[in-house]
Amino acid sequence: MLRSSSRRLLAALLAALALAASAYLAGLAASPPKLAAGPPPDGVEPGVVLVRFKAGVESAQATGALSAVGATEEGEVRPIRVRKLRVPVGREQEAAAKLAANPSVEFAEVSPVLRLHWAPNDPLYPSQWNLPKINAPQAWGITWGSSGVVVAVIDSGIDVTHADRPASLQLGTDYVVGGGAKVASDPNGHGTHVAGIVAANTNNSIGVAGVAPGVTVLAIRVADADGNAYDSNVAAAIVEAANLGAKVINLSLGGTIYSDALQSAVGYAIGKGVLVVASAGNDGYSGTPVYPAALPGVLAVAATDVNDCRAYYSHVGSYVGVAAPGGDSKGAVLSTYPVAKGDYGYGLGYAGLMGTSMAAPHVSGLAGLIWSIKADLTASEVREFITSTADGSVSTSEGLPIPNDEYGYGRIDAAAAVGAALAAAGVPVPAPAPPLAAQATPSCPRVFLPLVMRSWTTIASQDFEGSFPGQWEVLANGEHKWGKRSCRAYAGTGGGWAVGGGADGSSLNCGASYPNDARSWLVYGPFSLADATAADLTFKLWLNTESDLSNPGKHDDLCRMASVDGQSFYGSCTAGYTGGWIDRSLDLATLQIPGVGSPLGKPYVWVALVFVSDSSITHPEGAYVDDVVVRKCTAPTCLTTGSSALSASGGRLAEVPKALTRGR
Repeated sequence: MLRSSSRRLLAALLAALALAASAYLAGLAASPPKLAAGPPPDGVEPGVVLVRFKAGVESAQATGALSAVGATEEGEVRPIRVRKLRVPVGREQEAAAKLAANPSVEFAEVSPVLRLHWAPNDPLYPSQWNLPKINAPQAWGITWGSSGVVVAVIDSGIDVTHADRPASLQLGTDYVVGGGAKVASDPNGHGTHVAGIVAANTNNSIGVAGVAPGVTVLAIRVADADGNAYDSNVAAAIVEAANLGAKVINLSLGGTIYSDALQSAVGYAIGKGVLVVASAGNDGYSGTPVYPAALPGVLAVAATDVNDCRAYYSHVGSYVGVAAPGGDSKGAVLSTYPVAKGDYGYGLGYAGLMGTSMAAPHVSGLAGLIWSIKADLTASEVREFITSTADGSVSTSEGLPIPNDEYGYGRIDAAAAVGAALAAAGVPVPAPAPPLAAQATPSCPRVFLPLVMRSWTTIASQDFEGSFPGQWEVLANGEHKWGKRSCRAYAGTGGGWAVGGGADGSSLNCGASYPNDARSWLVYGPFSLADATAADLTFKLWLNTESDLSNPGKHDDLCRMASVDGQSFYGSCTAGYTGGWIDRSLDLATLQIPGVGSPLGKPYVWVALVFVSDSSITHPEGAYVDDVVVRKCTAPTCLTTGSSALSASGGRLAEVPKALTRGR
């Protein structure tokens, strides 16, 4: 469901720096652009097999072998004894394999297509350092992309009159204008730039080239002229793109506030087989997750500079999947820009910008190329082609594991990924053209965080000082449920009362006794621990409940629990009197869930604080909590924070393991 009146996602849209340089645009075409002819898309010569028989093989024996596979001889290169055969188109691999198995055959193979070492004729292409960096020219030797593959760009719109706009362009809804209007402009410019990186018209003698110029771009507008978007609109746009058949959704935007609506929309798209790609964020080592990049299933993209190093602004986090060129002050990423915005040093209609917003569409374009090779691939398979072929040499040179929080699996390699997809389709991969220039592994400057900050990442927190419940879900079997109250607070003015009562926890006076038969739930999730080496739930606890230590069944408890299905929760419960505020935690690394084991390594995890009372004795107040934190560690060795634990005096407590079903 949507949270309070559509929160803003402060878009990482627009750390946009215009740079001076390079050539001027020749002129604008009056008619809609068409994709210029490029290299042939096929990987083999149709209907052709090459064979060499072993020396001494009789003519009749060779004729019989050819007849057995339905092949006819078209000619022979006599000095090397290689015969060119004709076979039914589409059966080249089958015929070659059968001939190769014949004991009279020395070798049999299909006839691969060799590529000219080709570069597009777009006049600004020499300034696009980012495309050779990811070996895009070598990938273009295999495919430019298919118009049947749709890449959705959910952004600030697109300049629909731009002469260098994608050759295949589909216009979706403008959620800023509203009323069902279609995208007609881009008052901000960011969306035009991102769409150009994906699929600017290429080899048309004007402007720039795109990563996948043959794919269809679906432009949907969610961001206003200032670069701000609402999660309600972004969620609706994601669902629209998925329903319109997009195979890839590019989200070059983000914010630090988690949204259930956004997660639901992303989950919907993933469920329909879409690869969701998002920019990782531009806050460097802030340690704060950025959404939607940090949502489960999203391929988050970090930014690299002209030297293949992590761009200084690029977000560092465990959710980073891969890296791609995002540029910096040494060289921005050049792409299309609304003509009406003027000349930014490259002529009307072009600009150089930098940010993870520019990195993400490189990955989206690459996904489009891969799907153009083999349309029946799943999103998981496309993701695997991208991550498994990424260049991790910079990470290795810096002593980082692969994957890591800065580069993920590494900077993408379009030629390697497309080649892997071609091989998966059963087509021999032609020898790639060499890089246009030698690319030595750079020596990247390192900026180190304090070890504690590098080790632990906060997933969620609640100090009861701001809005409540926020990211957390409140459930109860009656009116007595978690509420934000000022009765007690460990710090600040608010704390969480387990049985405050009513929708907002305000129907009981401070100091009132808790009710019988309470089941009050405070739940957070799901979140991913797929990459975690440690994780825990920590909080401050003030407790006064019934605790008959001689009768284990006579407990009224505050339970800290976890689940991997959102329904069955397991953990430990505290009963009794704390005598003040104490620390409590749930170690998710050592927690054992029946049939599952530890939640570590699981893509979906929930945590909960649950107050449980029986049908008899009650005590004043029950349970308060404060400063609740859910965190994880992805480092090989996870360091402690060094904080001192609270251990109030005068308390008498019992600890019991427990299993509960959500809401009961």
